Amino acid sequence: MSDRAAEIVSGISELPPVPHVALRMNQLLHDRRATARDVSQLLASDPSVASNVLSLANSAFYGANQRVGTLTHAVLVLGFNTVRNVVSASSLMRALSSYSRVPDEEHFQFWRHSLACGTLSKLLAVRIGLADCEELFLMGLLHDVGEIVLRGWCSESAAAIEARTDDGQSRNEAELEVLGTTHALVGGALMERWQLPAGHVDVVRNHHTPSLARESELHAAIVHVADALVYALGHGITLQAIAPRLDREAWAAVGIEPEHLTDLFRATLAGVEQIESFLKPAWRGSPVGCE
Repeated sequence: MSDRAAEIVSGISELPPVPHVALRMNQLLHDRRATARDVSQLLASDPSVASNVLSLANSAFYGANQRVGTLTHAVLVLGFNTVRNVVSASSLMRALSSYSRVPDEEHFQFWRHSLACGTLSKLLAVRIGLADCEELFLMGLLHDVGEIVLRGWCSESAAAIEARTDDGQSRNEAELEVLGTTHALVGGALMERWQLPAGHVDVVRNHHTPSLARESELHAAIVHVADALVYALGHGITLQAIAPRLDREAWAAVGIEPEHLTDLFRATLAGVEQIESFLKPAWRGSPVGCE
């Protein structure tokens, strides 16, 4: 199945490469010698991304209590990991959106679901006490990128999949019947092509099957649970989407008590409202149109 996913991704000639600024940012922030000034100089090469970083550094979501006027200051306020994830999120979303053939309303709904999943994934990671909470935001944000590929570049197959889900079949079963693979595996193949970290690939590939994650099982469980809970909030990938099945072992691993759900939902919606204004321009690319 993963071979089939890689075949689909490699067969799309116009699929955008990973944006240079995101790839270089990932490399730079793994360099122990890198400074905030080095990072700010890279940000300055992409005005749109630089604007997102400055806006986020000045937002209440990150507790700004003073005016952040320079990119170097923004990097210090947000931290290297947050900056990397903002850069990756905005540049990858913009790249995909620029090539997307998905109708505007569905496109907006998809990214809002993704943003909510990323926000809730981070909140769950904080609650559990993980050190890499910001990584969970990006994993959650990108968990369904395979859907963009299937809906944008495999439109006939996507329509056949939708017909089966309308008849009550699960999405994964329908995808396997029609394509011989799933959107999760296609998303993993895309992220491998983009040279994103292996842990991110592992989570995206297994966000519906967290027990199969090889090196990031808890992270996959968090994104899996966040995905299901976001559907409960009414933010599916489409307006008519059916919530995915919840894995009981993943639920137990994340360890949410029912009485905590209301606070988590409130915090998720507040986080989406804060971050959406910064990332919304990134998902409003110039679609190439439907065939």
